[in-house]
Amino acid sequence: MIDNELQTLLRDHVAGTEIPFSLRPEESVVRARVARLRKRRRRLAAGIVAAVAVAAVGAPTIVARRADGGRAPVGAEPTAPATVTPSTSGKDDLPRHRALAVTAEEVPALFASLYPGTVSETSPLRIRALGVEFLWNGFATSVRWMPASTGGLRNRETGRMERGRWQDAGPPLERCQTGTTTPARCHVDTTGAAWRTSLVRVDDTALRFVDLYTLDGWDIRLTSANRKDPTEPVLSSDPPFTAEQLLRAARSEVWFR
Repeated sequence: MIDNELQTLLRDHVAGTEIPFSLRPEESVVRARVARLRKRRRRLAAGIVAAVAVAAVGAPTIVARRADGGRAPVGAEPTAPATVTPSTSGKDDLPRHRALAVTAEEVPALFASLYPGTVSETSPLRIRALGVEFLWNGFATSVRWMPASTGGLRNRETGRMERGRWQDAGPPLERCQTGTTTPARCHVDTTGAAWRTSLVRVDDTALRFVDLYTLDGWDIRLTSANRKDPTEPVLSSDPPFTAEQLLRAARSEVWFR
């Protein structure tokens, strides 16, 4: 997962059928609302995407406004150095996946048990594992768990593509560094998990990302935006959750058996 997620997110929604941030309304009203929002979104996304600097393939850069009015590449937050030396054990020694203990329908309520608030407009994400987008007190929020994997691997004997093992994707720090153009932003905690954070600003939209890469092969991402979607008014200058709060939720044991 690369760091210019906001740009990719906007492009995907312009081409797709979901409303911004993938927060879909109930099926009974989806057709009329999606048709109306897609027209508005195309106009809005064209301006937002144009504001996101896209560098050469393999070196994407996002430029954001600093609090003092200047402009600088989006950096990590917090900036604490790694606290643990990464594990040097072999990939095949990594433990198996913990089993998720929640369904898509249960995620928003469990999130609200960690951070009390009103959740609504729940929408499961179409991914290989589990992902949910919802509103928390009106703010677009998402939680998703992805099994680390190298994707399809070609069997040398049969010539067929087969699904790769998650162990082949590498240890947490390696997976974290692979997903960013600035590997120094990745840190390792006392559990051996790796993490990084990002805050993307485009005009008045702010979107915070937290990525956690666990020893047992889960790649976990939480996001928090400062509005419901790009067509709605900004609710605050910053997302409602800090990087530390999202990281704490990502590390919570309530999601696993």
